[in-house]
Order: sequence, then C-alpha cells, then structure tokens
Amino acid sequence: MKGALMWAMAHSEARTEPFGNVGETGIVLLDAEGRYTKIPLGIDQPVLSLDISPDGRFAAALCDMSVEDGKGRLHTAGRICLVDTKTKKVLLQRIYANACGEVRFSPDGRRLAFVLRDPDAWERMAIRFIDLRSGRLEKGAILFEGADASENFYGRKRRIPHFRFADGGRLVALFSSRGKGVLCFDARSLRRLSLLKGSGPRFAAAKSHPWIFDERGRLRRCGDGATLFSLNLPRDVFHEIPEAVFFREDKNLMAVDRMGCLYRIDTATGSYRKSECRPKSLGGLFFLTPDERMAVAFREAPGGGFVRYGPLKRRKTELRIFDTGSLRMVQTIRPPKSTVIDAAAAGKRLFVSDFEKIHIYTKE
Repeated sequence: MKGALMWAMAHSEARTEPFGNVGETGIVLLDAEGRYTKIPLGIDQPVLSLDISPDGRFAAALCDMSVEDGKGRLHTAGRICLVDTKTKKVLLQRIYANACGEVRFSPDGRRLAFVLRDPDAWERMAIRFIDLRSGRLEKGAILFEGADASENFYGRKRRIPHFRFADGGRLVALFSSRGKGVLCFDARSLRRLSLLKGSGPRFAAAKSHPWIFDERGRLRRCGDGATLFSLNLPRDVFHEIPEAVFFREDKNLMAVDRMGCLYRIDTATGSYRKSECRPKSLGGLFFLTPDERMAVAFREAPGGGFVRYGPLKRRKTELRIFDTGSLRMVQTIRPPKSTVIDAAAAGKRLFVSDFEKIHIYTKE
C-alpha cells in the first residue's frame, strides 16, 4: 500500500492532521487479512475528517473543497460522503458551504454531526446534524465560539476534536473559548444545559453517563456542573491530562499525564492506580483495544531523530503496549528504519502504518 498514508487517515480515533495526494483523494478500507479497497471521493480534495459508525457498517468522510479566489480570499466548502463498508459504495453525498470541521456519528448511528464556520469570524462555529434515515439536514444548530487546537505530544501530532457525544448520545459537549469552559447541550432539542467553567478543550466524554473528565483530573457532571471527584494532581503543566478514555459502562477510565505516566481510575470513588514513571515505561497519547485489555500508546523513540519520506518529515515514533489492569508495558513496536505514522486495532489485530506499508500484528 505504498503511498496509502498520504491518501487517508487510518481510523476514526486517529485525530491526526489529514494527508491528501495532489490528484485523486479518498479513503481506504482495510480488512483483517490486509486486503484493501480504495474509494475515490474527489480530485484535490483531501479528507479532513473520518468517522466509522458504531456498528461498523458505514464510514463518513469530510473532504475539503475550499478554493482561493484571485484576491487571496478563502472560500470554504466541504463534501460529506457516506460510504457503505460492505458494498464499498458511496450512498450519500452532500456539499455544504463553510463545512470544514470534523464529522462524527451519534452513538445510535442515526445522525451525523459536522462543524460549520462563519467565514467572516473564524472562531464562530455551528454544529449541524444530518438525519441518515432520510438524508436530510435537520433544522437548528448548536452555536458556539471555539478555537482550533493541535499539539505535538512525544512524537504524536493531533488535532483536538471540537465536540463529543456523551450519555448515550443524549448530550453534546464542546469547548467554548468565549465561556472558557465546556458547554453541554441536549443533543435533540439543542438546548444549552450548563457551562463547566475552567475545563479546557482536552476532555473525555463518558459513554453512558452525563460526565466529562477534564485535563485537570476532575470528573464533572453536565446539567448541574457538579464536580464528582478530583484526582488533586499538582497544578503544573506536567500533571495535565492530555488524553483520557472511559471504559465500557464508565466504571473505569484510563488517562495519561504530560510526563507519560498512566492512570487507571475508578469513577465511583475517584481512587486510582498509577504506572511506573521510568523513561522506558512511559506512555503517550493512546487508544484502547476493542477488548479494553490493552492500551496502545504513541511515544517518541529513544534517541529521537527524524525520518523523511519525500517532502514529509516525522519524528521517530514507536508504539508501547500496556496492560490496562496492571499498567505494565508488555510490548514495543518500532518499524525498522522507519517510524509509526498511525495505528488502529480491530478484533485481535493491530494495524501499524509507516510511510509506505501497513503492518498487521495478530494477538497470540
């Protein structure tokens, strides 16, 4: 699959900056045996955002159709495509002016949310919804003022999502730069419920409860804004939480601080276990495997250095795999003479991509 990584993002949790060829662009569907299908979506229209429906049946992609006029003014537009992952066919295409943010399925898979921007005031944004049963744009919008945020975290570059669903899809949580906190909205009525002041853009949303876990290590409840517990971490940049993930049923969550120390937190009590914080056992931005027994973390490879592929340049990055129960590192994956660009897990297989290939690892 030479060049495939310049063609599409690997999976919905990647949250990296998009890659796109000059010429034909689209997405790649890859099965467990390594067979792949390229699905063209446009010409010179790189994929800005990609999401997979909860049942895995559909993929949604937002392609950039923005153009610059003769006076240097940018006119934003986006094409949203719905792809059937079984038939490999494009079922729905919609073009919206000013659509340039992420696409995201609701937890029930019946709605697709996406971000619009005001061309006259870039920080003014709106979340709109498409009803996937009818293919129609729903009335109403969630209006807010947000900010684009991206960061490099120990070799891992990512864009921070503008919004998340919570409480089984009944809530939408987003960071408001005007309110300097996280706003919570009812996902159906689009009514504003609460502002969680002091919570930044790096937060995790619970799957089946009206909770968020913010970068200061606090579990907070949408609606009344109550803080259910705080880890009481030192108030310095090293102990901020740039990544956290709730487990199924929200009984536990896993987090990593900026030093790379991992935490497994009991959401009922706020008690937690912390990993060893030795250099050889530190994590980074991570995702959980489907069975939630392992956490796959991106970490800058020891010794540093860079790898080039044509005009692209990336830090040497490896994967560190941790047992989510003991928080011990059990394996390191580092492509020879290359670097990890992205990774995804499906079933018992781990897909690891470098600049030219996608390597498939099977759990024994």
